[in-house]
Amino acid sequence: MLSILLSFILLYGVQLLHPAWWWVFPAPALAGAITARSGWSGFFGCGLGAGLAWSLAAILELTGDGAIVAGRIAAMLDVDSPWLLVLLTFVVAFVCGGFAGMAGYYLTGGRGEKEKR
Repeated sequence: MLSILLSFILLYGVQLLHPAWWWVFPAPALAGAITARSGWSGFFGCGLGAGLAWSLAAILELTGDGAIVAGRIAAMLDVDSPWLLVLLTFVVAFVCGGFAGMAGYYLTGGRGEKEKR
């Protein structure tokens, strides 16, 4: 839960200050290095935080002035609705943030509790 919250706050906050797409890697990696207890918890926690952050940004853009651009991108990608782009955004951010969170955990040497099998 803490990795989801920290990943979300870091990613959304940093992207408000400096909007760049590549923040989806270092922010969840830092959150994974700090809060993850295993590789899987780093993947799912940080991935969910990154996916929620990007989805929130996409929803705010879609409901605001970006609806025209989102409609054109949806037409260009042969997607039926711009709202499906929000789902696609979530999936891309989840995968990228998840692998970044898992990498952040393993870069610390896997210092957390061991996974129980």
